[in-house]
Amino acid sequence: MKNCIVLFFIFSFYSCSIPYDLETRYIIETKLVDSNGNAIANEEFSIYVSTNESKTLFYGNSNGETISSSISDKNGFIKMIFPKPDVQNFSLSFNSENNYITGYLSKNIFNIKPENFIDYKLVLNEIKLAKYNEITNFNIELNQVTQNKELRKIEIIGQVYTQNENLNPDSNLENYYDLQTYFSLFKNQNFTLKYSVFNYTTMLLEENNVNLSISDQPINYILTY
Repeated sequence: MKNCIVLFFIFSFYSCSIPYDLETRYIIETKLVDSNGNAIANEEFSIYVSTNESKTLFYGNSNGETISSSISDKNGFIKMIFPKPDVQNFSLSFNSENNYITGYLSKNIFNIKPENFIDYKLVLNEIKLAKYNEITNFNIELNQVTQNKELRKIEIIGQVYTQNENLNPDSNLENYYDLQTYFSLFKNQNFTLKYSVFNYTTMLLEENNVNLSISDQPINYILTY
């Protein structure tokens, strides 16, 4: 039977926004560590499931609900069990139930497909979580001054907190509109902004590297091409 699901968590009511296959259960297992690689033990986390049509970007949790919660063991391992979302692809957000106390940022995994599950189980690679006070923001403002050039790729070489992870990336889908321009960086570090620009006049791909540093304050950087 495929239907919508209504669940109760901590005496809170969550209405259903996406369909589920109530006869099938998914299991997700992973290990949670902090920014130093230490296990996050005895910490309660919930997962928020949302639909997401994009195959390249995570657009947030506008259509979904919290459907499972669990507590990590002494070694940081955690298991989540929840009904199978009846959609082509979906997103998961790992959220600390005590984030205002412990300060752990969420982790978003998107573009998850049924074929990622083997015998209804998905074992994710180790997930590293940072705390709010460890991170500052690096924002890139794109400034295109000629139609003869197209920005193809943006990359940060340094200590980046990757909050959003595409489980099924497709390199053929890279384009201007899907370029990431907002990054969460660990404070007080030197890093390199690497970007590629295709020049339609010379028909060459131009590689650029800019060495930068960041303190504990956010940076807005104008990238002109």
